[in-house]
Amino acid sequence: MEKLWLMGILEDLLELLGDYLRGRALRTVVNGQTSQEYPMGASVLQGPVLGLIHWNIFINDLLQQRPQL
Repeated sequence: MEKLWLMGILEDLLELLGDYLRGRALRTVVNGQTSQEYPMGASVLQGPVLGLIHWNIFINDLLQQRPQL
């Protein structure tokens, strides 16, 4: 959410997106066995259209953060 704020996203939209992402959990299924739920920390949802946008914003400054080669 900090990156969105730094990009100048309006506070009302930040609040809406925060509500959308808050309280998410994940679990996996392997060989028919389902794991317990784990809260999601810093992550990007897979599947929803907003997930693609969120991913692009999340990695937008990746090249700026890497050391020069």
